[in-house]
Amino acid sequence: MLEHLDRREAAQFLKEARRVLIHGGIIRLAVPNLKFHIENYLHNKDADLFTENILLTKEKPKSIIDKIKTFLIGDRHHKWMYDGDSLYKLLSSTGFRDSKVMEPGSTIIPNPGSLNLEERAEESVFVKALNP
Repeated sequence: MLEHLDRREAAQFLKEARRVLIHGGIIRLAVPNLKFHIENYLHNKDADLFTENILLTKEKPKSIIDKIKTFLIGDRHHKWMYDGDSLYKLLSSTGFRDSKVMEPGSTIIPNPGSLNLEERAEESVFVKALNP
């Protein structure tokens, strides 16, 4: 969901998450991995597919119904994209420590319960950080 926030909103969200997270608590983020999409683009050389897949653009609503939906619901496309390094910098800038990119399926969260640790594994980057 972080990719649906602009940079200011993402920083505000993480500051609030840090405020409510217990000291020593772990935040684990999974976001679309910009590096994955860039590597696909470099391999396929398809700029249209790249642009479509990163969801940073959308067609303007044409019908009055679509315009009303956009007005009421807002833009549901991505506002920002991250790779492991940029997510690390964002977490550090909001006060989190010991950020680390994690392999899909792995976590340092004790007893993660039913948390899906591999959702969209191929196209996502997973980062954990600690609230000092």
